[in-house]
Amino acid sequence: DLTIVYAIQNYDGIGNTYVGMTNSLKRRMSNHKSNGKLNTDKVYVLDVYRDRDRARLTEADFHAQGYHGAYQRDNCELTKELKQFVA
Repeated sequence: DLTIVYAIQNYDGIGNTYVGMTNSLKRRMSNHKSNGKLNTDKVYVLDVYRDRDRARLTEADFHAQGYHGAYQRDNCELTKELKQFVA
């Protein structure tokens, strides 16, 4: 399966960008809309990976840069791992 890292611009109506990952962008956007929390009008694919762990590290790197997302608690540790991947 491919893993998509995506961004939703102005997801909260006050200008913040949400970065997440999924293996089904259509299903994930439907899920975001159905819970009423996110505006999904401006969705962009940032990258696509065959390796889910690498996608997770990329997502965490965006979160470490200040972008919003669901899994921000492990950013510092994952960002160090990402640097090892690309070094």
